[in-house]
Amino acid sequence: MQQMLEDGEIDMVTSARKTPDREEKFDFSRPIGTNHGMLTVRSDNSTIVDGNYSTYNGMRVALLNGNIWQHLWILKR
Repeated sequence: MQQMLEDGEIDMVTSARKTPDREEKFDFSRPIGTNHGMLTVRSDNSTIVDGNYSTYNGMRVALLNGNIWQHLWILKR
């Protein structure tokens, strides 16, 4: 989506992390709200119990491409 913004295909992007590189290309507003991340699982999955983090062990997790959490996860590796 960042490329689409740069190319003028879209006018605005939400939840983009402010970085020095991005500040050279884009203007950032003040924060306009709070975003609470959620995990989404199939409704028939009884293995994962909300709030019981030990049931998350070994689970495969997908991140949307370009998501801020994906960026932070890559940095921690």
